[in-house]
Amino acid sequence: MKSVDPTISLIIGVLLLNGQMAAAQPEAYRQAVESYQSTRALDEVRVLVGGWTRQLFEDAVAAEARSRDRGRVEAAAMLHLEIALGVAPANPAGALLHIALGERLIGEGLPPAAAPADRPAPHEFIGRWYAVAASAFVAQTDTARARPIVERGRARAPDAASLRLMSGVVDEMDANRLDPDVAQGSAGSQVTMRLNARTGMDALARLAVAEREYRGAVERDPSMAHAWLRLGRVLFLRGQSAASREVLDRARAMARRQGDRVLVQLFLGELAAASGDLEAARTHLAEAGAAAPGVQSVWLALAQLEERAGRLARARQLVREGLTGSRLSSDPWWEYRNGGLDAEGLAWLRAHVQR
Repeated sequence: MKSVDPTISLIIGVLLLNGQMAAAQPEAYRQAVESYQSTRALDEVRVLVGGWTRQLFEDAVAAEARSRDRGRVEAAAMLHLEIALGVAPANPAGALLHIALGERLIGEGLPPAAAPADRPAPHEFIGRWYAVAASAFVAQTDTARARPIVERGRARAPDAASLRLMSGVVDEMDANRLDPDVAQGSAGSQVTMRLNARTGMDALARLAVAEREYRGAVERDPSMAHAWLRLGRVLFLRGQSAASREVLDRARAMARRQGDRVLVQLFLGELAAASGDLEAARTHLAEAGAAAPGVQSVWLALAQLEERAGRLARARQLVREGLTGSRLSSDPWWEYRNGGLDAEGLAWLRAHVQR
């Protein structure tokens, strides 16, 4: 019997091994998705991230998308979103890769048919997914990377309120970047406009776009308290105090999250101070402090109010207390001004994909 050439045997062995590995890859990916869907654990996918190439992920994603199993495809898209959120601060390119993989799953794997009665329509999942993906970069004050994600999401889910809200956030942040005085109210903005008319006008144009997007968000979802408070703030910055007060009062009645309750009182206090009613401003700021004791921005706002009233000793005392007495690791105003993760959207998505 003629013996087999050792080189041919080696080649056959390599081909068989590669075939076994290729067959094992979709299974490993599927197990990672199912583990996340059941327990939200990321242990299995961390192994893949550490050892897989982009092509391996592309192949696994393509196979998963072909299943057209809505539950699994959504869970897989969420798995890649979780990876993106984890790596975005240190590795933006890696985050964009996993966002692109999630987008492919959404684009190729989600059925266009109407959802069952017990599940939200696909466009709600898509809108929230893209909003959270964009917020990964908003949280890094990186609107240049966030904006295209929002735009691609709106192309797929044009009626999603969450994407209208995130679009407005990006424009409002860009307005602050163009003209930092915009965030201090219309008086500060006018000073900047006299010094640099083009920059000031560009910033105000961004605020006008943000107002339009926030209005679009609340038209689509009137229960969105955060969109109402952002709309009220932008109206104030654009010099529409009466309309701002009406909208902020509505936001105050709706606000449930601690951060929103603090912000709406801060903004109402700012409105009252701008109209010269310092006592009303103190009342609003006191309510903001009661909503979240230890928030540094509330102490500093109170200090500014006392300085305006000519009580300099009291203002200095409040500054000292604010700098030493803050007991919270995050500040709603800082996150509002500089960007933060869409935590509410992320919580909704996680609950949505769990078995």
